[in-house]
Amino acid sequence: TDNFTSPDSLKDLWRLFGNPQPEWKASAYGKNGLFDNNGPSPVKNYAVSDSLIGRGYGYVVESEVMLKIINPDGTCVCPGIALTKHSDLQLINPELLTGISMRIIYAGANATWFPLKLRNHAWFLMEFISDNEEVISSGYIPADSYSNNWYILKFEVTPEGYVRFSCDDTLLWAPFNRIHPMMYSDNRIVLGYTSDGDPQTRSGVAYHNWVKATYSIS
Repeated sequence: TDNFTSPDSLKDLWRLFGNPQPEWKASAYGKNGLFDNNGPSPVKNYAVSDSLIGRGYGYVVESEVMLKIINPDGTCVCPGIALTKHSDLQLINPELLTGISMRIIYAGANATWFPLKLRNHAWFLMEFISDNEEVISSGYIPADSYSNNWYILKFEVTPEGYVRFSCDDTLLWAPFNRIHPMMYSDNRIVLGYTSDGDPQTRSGVAYHNWVKATYSIS
């Protein structure tokens, strides 16, 4: 668990990727101690946990996030949680490879890399690598009602190898494909994607209030 009570946690518990790097915020929108991925869209910034999670018996990863839209005509705002596809940090690159991911994305009017029909709306996007090495995607699920407030993103990998995605305990997606066995154990938590508070673009900000991984060790 990391509650981001001080900036020391970013130095002690995480590896930071991006330019500018993710940063700690003392408070915002009624919460104290926050992680800001600080990635000006379309740049993607990440924090990757030093700790490995999962022991092959099923696990849960969850985080309380805020997607705050500052300018609807901006570009992209996106908090998200994920697990790395590989535990070896040397394999990380600017397009970080993840084996399970869950994001809430706001695509503004100037996010021209999104299809026009997706712009000016928020969406859930969930993906994972299956046991036959395919990337399985939920596609874009409407999420306009989940902007501008705090919500808990969560994915659960069952002991049988299935993954379930939810937001505030509302089940969003429970695919029938099993995940790849390499995602059962010893993967690293990823926080990040895009959070653009630049006054020149003012798309919006994405904050994480806390993150938690729960798994059996016996």
